[in-house]
Amino acid sequence: MLELRRLIKQHLPNTGPSVSRYLSAGRASPLENFRSSSNAPHGPDSTAAHVGHTSYVNHWFNYESLTGDYLVLEQRPDLRLKVEARLQTFLARKIQLSWGQNGLEIRIAPTNGGDVYLANHEASGILQLAPLLAAIYNEEVGALLIDEPEVSLHPQYQAFIMQELQSVAGDPREDSTKKLVVVATHSPSILTLRSASDLPRIVFFNDSASLPVQIKETAPELKNAKLRSFIARLTATHRLAFFAKHVLLVEGPSDEIIVSQLARTVQHPLLPANTQIVPVTGKPEFVEAMRLFELMGKHVYVLADLDALTDSNVLVNKFNTKDAGHVVGAATGHMTLAGLDKFSRGKLAELVTKHWEVIEPIAGTHPYWANCPAEDRNESTKRRACLAILMRDGAESDLDTAVGDSSFSSIKPAFLKLFEALEALGCFILRRGTIEDYYALSPSNGSKPREAAEEAETFDDTAIAVLEQRFADVLRALRGAAPMKPIDENEFLRRQLGGALGRAFQVIKPGMTSSELDAACQHPDDKGIFSFGLTMKGATQAIEVDFKSPLFAKGAEVPFAITESENLTAVIKEKLPAR
Repeated sequence: MLELRRLIKQHLPNTGPSVSRYLSAGRASPLENFRSSSNAPHGPDSTAAHVGHTSYVNHWFNYESLTGDYLVLEQRPDLRLKVEARLQTFLARKIQLSWGQNGLEIRIAPTNGGDVYLANHEASGILQLAPLLAAIYNEEVGALLIDEPEVSLHPQYQAFIMQELQSVAGDPREDSTKKLVVVATHSPSILTLRSASDLPRIVFFNDSASLPVQIKETAPELKNAKLRSFIARLTATHRLAFFAKHVLLVEGPSDEIIVSQLARTVQHPLLPANTQIVPVTGKPEFVEAMRLFELMGKHVYVLADLDALTDSNVLVNKFNTKDAGHVVGAATGHMTLAGLDKFSRGKLAELVTKHWEVIEPIAGTHPYWANCPAEDRNESTKRRACLAILMRDGAESDLDTAVGDSSFSSIKPAFLKLFEALEALGCFILRRGTIEDYYALSPSNGSKPREAAEEAETFDDTAIAVLEQRFADVLRALRGAAPMKPIDENEFLRRQLGGALGRAFQVIKPGMTSSELDAACQHPDDKGIFSFGLTMKGATQAIEVDFKSPLFAKGAEVPFAITESENLTAVIKEKLPAR
């Protein structure tokens, strides 16, 4: 931000809006000492909250905290009136500024009754809101750079601040009432996106290893009518994904509930992996959502119902356009992924049309067919139900028996290859049909989100191995979209314990007591983590190892004893296994 401020300053007019103003994320720090024990442990400063000094009034713009804007508010009644009009309307507050012995003192006067009180006792959001508004309305400011304008503000006031920033944003060289505005934010309330034309104004920082992404105004995707329509319907959940590196698109809120709760239960957290789940409304939205997030430089993954594959080639074609699509497709024995898809779905349609009467007793048991009203059943419904049954373990034998040959056994490998190829590219298909087909509880055809929540409530009482088997398709998508190793504290404990035990065997002496050994083994890097004592293992002297810190679960293998002749590395790995 500082370098950007310097560069922008060079292009501002010499008169009028010539000030380049930067407000840091820690801009409220000058007031924190009056509100909390931030500088000393014995309590906050009880004197009247104050900022600045009279010597610096003319250098207010060089402050990178709210101090500079409070100095301007004290000097300019016109600016103070404009700010207070908002504060009094929204918050029934008025700010009183006066010079005291220590600096510019800030007091708050309620306009709906009550005594004036020190800013020491005011909410931090109000103390931030006033100087932010002052910086926005100050016509001397030609460039305003704010790091995290959302700090301490309710989402509603975050949106209000953004609205006011947009009202003054523009080129001050062409219009002296405008200013260049740059904000760095982590808040979806600040990140407004009303139309496709807003996208080029946003710079996306996905990770420290890759360059920021800014979409060009001339990008042809911005002219796509479906994408423009999708952007107009974006919700807060979609905007959360703007801050993620990985995006997992799912089909509706039920899938979102199941995936997020599975992630929690199997301890594969999404947020530390910088992954956001985004539910879409209907299969056609998958492609538009992918197009949008790929423009932002995100890695996009899809978890779709089986009918997204059986009913259309749109999703497959979207992944086939990726560079890897042709390579993966060729590896399956077909020229392209789309070719494998066409072959597989064509064979399925042919078999279903030819043999439906004899396979209906089997395929017709699937909810795709059984729960579909008779008047809505068609060839697509038949193909969905048949493929969902076919993907069950061993079901091809039942279907082959029904038709009297090995037709279904012959086409199942093609679909398995298709699914594997798609997954390699980030497209995961629910092979059983829909997310409801994975439930342990029987769906009641009621509210799908409610049923998903009820199913998720059973996860904590279900063995992880059972969930891994039942939701295997979902968990592959989850782990593909959130690529991170599980948190394994034992890995770090093994490193520390190896060094500590090595020291212990070096310092042990005849006649040494357990407390002396423990004291001799303590090192600044692992002090307080382990305790060491002397014991016997058979007829051999050994060291007993235990956890001293309450932060780590002992497990059945701790405490344990180890002798000098044992393999140190092997014993530690056995007692503190990988998790």
